[in-house]
Amino acid sequence: MTRRFLSLLLSLVLLCGACGAAAFAEEEPVELSIVTVRRTTDITESYSQKVWVQEMEEALNVKINWIELTEGQLDEPLTALLASQDLPDIFWAGSCMSDAIVSQNASLWHVMTMEEITTYMPNLYNFLETYWGDGWVENQTYPDGNIYSMPGGKMHSRMHVTQGIQYINTKWLDNLGLEMPTTMEEFYEVLCAFRDEDANGNGDPNDEIPFDFVDSFYSSWLMNVAVSWGLPMYPSGGVYYDWDEEGNVIGAVNTEAFRECIEYCYKLGQEGLINLEGFAQTLDQFNANLNADKVGVFWAWGPCNHIEDSELFLQFEPLVPLPAEGYETEMYTGNLDFANAYRNNFIITKNCENIEKAYELWEYASDPIRALEICNGSHRGVMWDFVDENNEYLPADATLEEIAANGFKYLPYVFETEEEENAALTAAGYDWLIGKTYTGSNTTGLVNIAPLMLESENYRTDDLTVWGAQRYASLDQYDEYLCPYYMNASVVSAEAQEELDFMTDGLDKIIKGFFAESVMNGITDESWNAYLNDLETYGYDYYIDFYNRKAHNEL
Repeated sequence: MTRRFLSLLLSLVLLCGACGAAAFAEEEPVELSIVTVRRTTDITESYSQKVWVQEMEEALNVKINWIELTEGQLDEPLTALLASQDLPDIFWAGSCMSDAIVSQNASLWHVMTMEEITTYMPNLYNFLETYWGDGWVENQTYPDGNIYSMPGGKMHSRMHVTQGIQYINTKWLDNLGLEMPTTMEEFYEVLCAFRDEDANGNGDPNDEIPFDFVDSFYSSWLMNVAVSWGLPMYPSGGVYYDWDEEGNVIGAVNTEAFRECIEYCYKLGQEGLINLEGFAQTLDQFNANLNADKVGVFWAWGPCNHIEDSELFLQFEPLVPLPAEGYETEMYTGNLDFANAYRNNFIITKNCENIEKAYELWEYASDPIRALEICNGSHRGVMWDFVDENNEYLPADATLEEIAANGFKYLPYVFETEEEENAALTAAGYDWLIGKTYTGSNTTGLVNIAPLMLESENYRTDDLTVWGAQRYASLDQYDEYLCPYYMNASVVSAEAQEELDFMTDGLDKIIKGFFAESVMNGITDESWNAYLNDLETYGYDYYIDFYNRKAHNEL
């Protein structure tokens, strides 16, 4: 064997080795564009800062290009996205992807077949079969026979049985020597005192806002007060109906009760007890009023959603809306099975060029423990931990079976010292949060639109500074005022939804516009009768009939 031959052989060996090394070199990550919803209290610069996102990208070798829509400001950007020629790969966006949107845009979605689901998402399939049963297929199937989405969120979440809750500044009550009002008359007197005296104690008796609201945010509409007249409406969700004793849908915004509600709000506005700028002010302006301790009463999901300082937001306590004379308070109630509300949490579009990778992402995210990590942020023992039926923390080595036996209950993790907490944050990759004010999982996690979880009652704690705990405690006072939920969760066909939209086009604008105009400028018999005619013209009778048929599964 000549040296030349040996040299050639060695070169070939080296070349083959180089080729092998190249073959095993790290592949370029698959890029996926994902639409999601950013909470207004999320202080990250982008979703890419969240540790669970970084872990997901590394584990799956993907690069996620997030398209983040701001909560409460979704309509225009979502409409633009759906009309775009460059449709994103995935919508991981929770309830903003309503049944109507999915039905009316069915041509945009990849149809999920059972073969694909069992092949590419076997763990998720087993999870759904085990904990939901046969009903999950029916729940996800649209009237055209197709499955376009996977569910997400928190099953059986008591946190979500209603939307806004009314809160009152108890520090102001104490400052003025007032008791918590128990009648509508006492409530009026409290608002007058908030207006006339230096309730916040800053030396200026003229900077208080007795009652503030913002009609650009889902939980803080002024029309929420209609519950005091027995009208369990949800204006942000387009719910303008009531129920009779037999569970039939009946009118709400064409009633004498609604007119009396408007007249009451007009009276408060004319006397400077309601901030009438709330119809036009932005969420930032509303939050600024709250953070400056200028507000006595407001509606919200919870004070910590709007107020940064925990000492300030703990000044507010829930005040169940007091009944107007001759009425009983009835609060809007949503579906306890939260998964139905977020039926369309994960949708793959027809523009997605790597369907298998999209499925792989959702399979990875849907691991029972990882779903909690995505919801809450970081790892067990840092932001949260599992608890047993007595709300005691389970051992660190608890098995999944032991955790499952306790219903996947979890609580925010409590550290004994600030140093211990800071060390845990650092170890989990959240050292940049040290010293900052943030609302827990709103920043570190993906609250509400994480993959499906069995148990969400994670706010059983006496520490009301923990995000959500204050709301959870508030709901204890609301139980007896919640209206029964009668609406079935079946999907309405695209044809039925399109007919509803056509028959009621402009109705929402008429109702909200009349309410705002009348609260600002008053109401007369002439304006009221004109409004009733407008309701008829814009299909309110059809609207009531449609939801009554839906409630009785007759669509």
